[in-house]
Amino acid sequence: MDSPDAAAPVAQLPPAPAWTAFLNLSRAQFCKTQDTLFTDLLWGRLADGPDVSPFGPLGLNPSFRRAVLEYRTLASAWVPSDKKVLVFKCYSDAGAGNQILPMLSTFALGLLMRRVVLLHCPHFLGASELFCPPFPTWHIDTALYNRLRPTLRHVYWGNPGPDNVDSVVLCDDLTAPTAKGLVLDTNQYFVPGLFASPYLSSRMRALFPNPDLVFPQLLRLLFRPTPEVLRPVHAYADAHFRGRAVAGIQIRWAQSLDGSRKLFKVVDACVALPGSDQYIFVSTMYKSVHQAFQRWRPQRVLPPTSGVGHGGGEGGQKLHNVAHNLVALVDMVLLAQCQKLIVAHGSTFGYVAHGARSTAEAYFLEADTCVRRTTNQPCYHTADARNMYPTKSCPAHRQLHGVLNRTLPRWEVYLTRPVRRAMRAKGQIPVNSNC
Repeated sequence: MDSPDAAAPVAQLPPAPAWTAFLNLSRAQFCKTQDTLFTDLLWGRLADGPDVSPFGPLGLNPSFRRAVLEYRTLASAWVPSDKKVLVFKCYSDAGAGNQILPMLSTFALGLLMRRVVLLHCPHFLGASELFCPPFPTWHIDTALYNRLRPTLRHVYWGNPGPDNVDSVVLCDDLTAPTAKGLVLDTNQYFVPGLFASPYLSSRMRALFPNPDLVFPQLLRLLFRPTPEVLRPVHAYADAHFRGRAVAGIQIRWAQSLDGSRKLFKVVDACVALPGSDQYIFVSTMYKSVHQAFQRWRPQRVLPPTSGVGHGGGEGGQKLHNVAHNLVALVDMVLLAQCQKLIVAHGSTFGYVAHGARSTAEAYFLEADTCVRRTTNQPCYHTADARNMYPTKSCPAHRQLHGVLNRTLPRWEVYLTRPVRRAMRAKGQIPVNSNC
């Protein structure tokens, strides 16, 4: 277990960024004003900094900036008769993280292919109460999706054949003029695969010279919460974070409390709570979890953001409930603002909070241990073991690719013991990525 710093830095909130001055505007006015700020930033009329995104500077390099400007022109001119598009189709049972991760991945692929990206996500990402659209053409309704669908190639995660998302991203030449439009039906973060594709990797590296910055840069560009989300974020941070050192802790599953003494001991070791003046912000869907932390550190646990949702009252996910999702987003943004962060291993909600941070370091709670992560890149939930070896039809080789190795789970989980031993003997098991 890594030894954390003895003391956490005290939260010093900077002067209020420009976007906070627009929080009293209507949603439509706020979204329009924010889009103007993003446009000015892309064209170089506004210096990069904390004034545009609530998550901090975008950090756009010249190649990425040009690609986004090119994409805006492409999206503005799109008409439904153009079938060479990428449609991201959300899983009906996908929560916040499981929609955001593949959405960012699909947009990155759209930049590489120079294709317009359309979202068919009736819930969460499609809720106008929660998000400002980043481009004029973004969401499509079911009627338009049904018109486009017969002309597109449908690829989805878990497909046992060649139309598997991982296989298509790694193995197919998606830049070919004859490449059809795609429907990507997935809940996976497949951005690392774009670095390994022999057809996409050179452009991907030009747009993102530092692979570890891909996720936070895409998140800040596309993830634009509305005033309904940002008002409570700003109010809570001003009331409870200002002038304090705050450790954010996300507990995804109530079962984590089954060994609560052990859990608290691990949390202590993660962020050096004993004897410190740190406060604790707990994000959870379970009231019992928040109450347990309050009993453990009665003077240090901050109040929940709300009496419901991730604030600790509903007792589980309500996927299609806007009020529940709003509280979840408030918690997600607040977690990203904490000086230290502990998230549940395997939770895509936690991956997004981690990726939104201005610093890469965070701790993952895994079983009875605290694992330190130093990259903002999310982990693959489940990697497709069929692409382990290079073949004539698929020259990509996952195990020996550095970007993939940092985001893959331990491959041993998916392999039989003889295969595992043979691969280890050949040095083909990737380095432990803490995923």
